Amino acid sequence: MSAILAWTFDEFKRAENDKAVANTILVNFFERTSFRDQYFLHREDRTRIQWDESKRESDRLLEKARLQFHNTEELQTLEQLRGHIDETAPLFHRIVDNHRTLQTISGNKRRVYEELDRRLSSQLLLKAESVRDSATTLYEACSRRVDHEYQRLLIVTSVFALSVATLAILASLSLGNMIRRRLIPLHDGARIIAGGDLSHRIAFDTNDEFADLAQSINRMTDGLHAFTQRLEAEINEHERTEEKLEELNLDFVSFLENTSDFIYFKDKDSHFRFCSQTLANITGHTSWRDMVGKHDLEVFPKDTAQIYYEEELPIFREGIPLLNKVDPYYDAAGNPGWVSTNKWPLFDAEGNVIGLFGISRDITESKQAIDALRESESRFRTLANSAPVLIWMSGLDKLCNWFNKVWLEFTGHSMEQELDNGWTKGVHPEDLQRCLDTYVTAFDARQEFVMEYRLRRHDGEYRWLTDHGTPRFDEQGTFLGYIGSCVDVTESHIEHVQTQFTAQHDPLTHLPNRLLLEDRLQQLLSSAKRDKERAALLFVDLDRFKPINDSHGHDIGDRLLQEVAKRLQACVRESDTVARIGGDEFVILLPMVESPEDAKQVAEKIRAALNQPFNVATLTLHISSSTGVALYPEHGVSNEQLLKNADTAMYWAKESGRNEVMFYQPIMDKQ
Repeated sequence: MSAILAWTFDEFKRAENDKAVANTILVNFFERTSFRDQYFLHREDRTRIQWDESKRESDRLLEKARLQFHNTEELQTLEQLRGHIDETAPLFHRIVDNHRTLQTISGNKRRVYEELDRRLSSQLLLKAESVRDSATTLYEACSRRVDHEYQRLLIVTSVFALSVATLAILASLSLGNMIRRRLIPLHDGARIIAGGDLSHRIAFDTNDEFADLAQSINRMTDGLHAFTQRLEAEINEHERTEEKLEELNLDFVSFLENTSDFIYFKDKDSHFRFCSQTLANITGHTSWRDMVGKHDLEVFPKDTAQIYYEEELPIFREGIPLLNKVDPYYDAAGNPGWVSTNKWPLFDAEGNVIGLFGISRDITESKQAIDALRESESRFRTLANSAPVLIWMSGLDKLCNWFNKVWLEFTGHSMEQELDNGWTKGVHPEDLQRCLDTYVTAFDARQEFVMEYRLRRHDGEYRWLTDHGTPRFDEQGTFLGYIGSCVDVTESHIEHVQTQFTAQHDPLTHLPNRLLLEDRLQQLLSSAKRDKERAALLFVDLDRFKPINDSHGHDIGDRLLQEVAKRLQACVRESDTVARIGGDEFVILLPMVESPEDAKQVAEKIRAALNQPFNVATLTLHISSSTGVALYPEHGVSNEQLLKNADTAMYWAKESGRNEVMFYQPIMDKQ
C-alpha cells in the first residue's frame, strides 16, 4: 500500500511540474514585453531584438517540455504550439523589415508597402490568436491532469488511512483492550485526516511501533498539507493568468469598440467573425457582437451588399487583395456616404484562403470636397481659357503645372511641352536668368511680382510680355503656389525704348548725348574708385568745321558730323564711350587706363583718323581736331572737374595752332 501511495505521489509531482512548465510557456508569450509589442504591432528594431530573445527562450522551454511531458494529449498540443510559434517568427521579422523600408520610400511604391504591412499585420494577429489558443490549451490540459492526480492522491491517501485504521481495529480485537487503547488515537486521527482535516496531528507518548506509525501518518499529513497549500497557490496563479489574458482580450475588444474606422474579419463563407462598433452603428446594430455570423445581404441594403459581395469574390478565389477601392454606403438613417476600402485575404498554414480582413474609412466629406474642387477647377479653367491673356499656374515645387489655351496658342506648344520648366525654352536667352531670379525670389517670400521678358511666339518672333504673378492660398491660409497672367506689351515696350533712346542720344549721330554721358561718367568714376583704377576723358573739338558748314550748307555739315562719329567709334574699344555734347564737340570716356601713355595713344589715333579726307556727296573735305585729355584721379575726381579740365586742355590745344593733343596741367588755369 505504501508503494502505491508513493507512486501516486510521484505522478502527482510530475503532473505539477508539467503544469509549471506550461504556465512558464504561457506567461512567456502573453506577459513579456516582446510579445505585447508584437501583438500591438510595434515595428521597431528594438522590438526585433526583444522578440529574438523571447524566441530563444521559448525554444528552450518547448524543448524542456518535450523531454519532460509523457502525456499524449500534452505532447500533441505542444507540437501544435511549436508550429504556430515557428510560423509567427518570420511574419514578425517581415513586419519590422517592411516598416523600416517604409521610412525610406514614397509615392506609389510606398503605398504598395503600406498595403503589405496591413496584410502581414492581419496574418500576425491570426497567428497570435493560434499561439494563444495552443498555449492556453496546453496549460489547461496540464491543469486537468494535476487536478486528476490530486484527486487520485487524496483517494489513495484516504484508502491508506482507512487501511491503517482497519489494521488498528483488527489489532485491537486480537490484542485486547490494551492494544485497542493504543490504536484509538491512530484510528481517530486517520478518520479525521480522511475527512479532509489536514491540520490534525496524531498525539503519541511512547517510543514503540505505534508511535512510529503515528509519526509516519503525521509526516504524510504534513506533506499533503504543504502540497495542498502549493496547489491552492498554483490555482490562484492560474486564475490571475486567466485574468491577464482576459485583460488582453478586453484591450482588443476596446480597440474594436473605439476605432473610428470600419474594421471587420470574415470567414471563407463571407460571414462576419467580428467587426468594429463603428460598422455596427451604421448598420443599425446595438453591438458589433450582433453582427457575428451574418452575411452582407443580412446587414447592408441590397444594392451595396451586392457590390461588397462581388468585389470580395476574387479575394476568396485567388487570394488577391482589394486596395483603395471607393465604395458607396448608407448609414443607419439611410443617408448615403463613401468609404475608401482595403481588403486582404487571410491564409492558413497551407496557403488556403480562410477569410478576409478589411478596413474601410469614411471619406464622404473629403470626396464631396474633391468633387466641389473639381467643379470649381472646371469653372476656373473654362473662364481662364476664355480670357484674352496668357495664364499659367505653378505648385509648391515652383514648377508650372497648367497653362491656358491662349498661352498654348501663343507659343504653338502642347501642354506637355510647356509643363514644369518646358516653358523656359521659349524665353529669350538674355531675359531667362533675370526672369527666373525674379520668380524664385518672389516665390520664396510669397509675394506678388511684375516682370517683363521676351517670349517666342509660334511664328518665331519674340514678343515682350508683362507677367503679373500672384501667390495662391486656400481657405485656411495654406500656400498652394502661384498664378500668373501675361499681356503682350511689345508695341508699348518698343515705344518706351525709342523714347528713352531719343532722350539719351544725339538725333544726328545716334551717339550718347550730354545726359547719358554724365550718367556713364558717374558710373565710370564709381567703378574706378572702387577698383582703384585710372580712367581718362578726351574732349575733342573739330578744326575748320564752321567754314565747311557755312560754305556747303547744313546738310553737308550734318553728313560730315555723322562720318566723324563713325571714325571716332572705330578708334576706341566697345567698353569706351563716344558722346556728342555740342555742334562739333565730342567727348570720349576711357575706363581702365594703365598709364597716361595709353590715353595719349588713343588721342593720337583719333587725331590721325580725323586728318584723313572725308568724301561727302561729291565733295572731298579736310578737317583736323584739337583734343584735351584729363586723367582720373590726377586731374579730378568728379564729373565737373574732369569735363572742365579736359575742356581747358582742348582750348590750349586750339590756341597752340590746332590739330594738337594736350594733357591738362594746373598751370593752364592761371593763364
